[in-house]
Amino acid sequence: MPLRDSFSSALCECLCQRCQRGNCKLPLASCSDGLEILDCDRYKQRYAYTQPLCDYILFLPRRGLCLAAIEMKEGSIDLSQVVSQIRNAAAIASRIVAKRSVAAFLPLLVHKGGFHRNEYKLLLSPASRIPFRGKKYRLLDERCGTALAAILQKYA
Repeated sequence: MPLRDSFSSALCECLCQRCQRGNCKLPLASCSDGLEILDCDRYKQRYAYTQPLCDYILFLPRRGLCLAAIEMKEGSIDLSQVVSQIRNAAAIASRIVAKRSVAAFLPLLVHKGGFHRNEYKLLLSPASRIPFRGKKYRLLDERCGTALAAILQKYA
């Protein structure tokens, strides 16, 4: 059964076709088969969710279900805010897939660059780990324009 068939109609209203914020894009070519993209701004509106959320949650059937919580940044990066957004999205993603097995979880910051040294140290620290189903995952960072296929090959 396709994943979308297990989504509520309200959740289906929050789905979109691409990952882009401003000039920051995540190319999806060659990964679109079965890919579902939850636009978290739509989710916040539809469900009156008031906590900070990242930009997208991706659901991709690929040798098991792969989930990615993605925050996209063009300008300056407040890493503590990004961590909070992705942590909240991880909790939502876990609830959405409920009892399904998840083969890979990718907490991902897609950015144009420009980390300050202290922010980069925080990125690597245990304080920025993202909990998901009993494990803690390191926040991954990639540049805008990096293809989703390349990210999946590297991390999933």
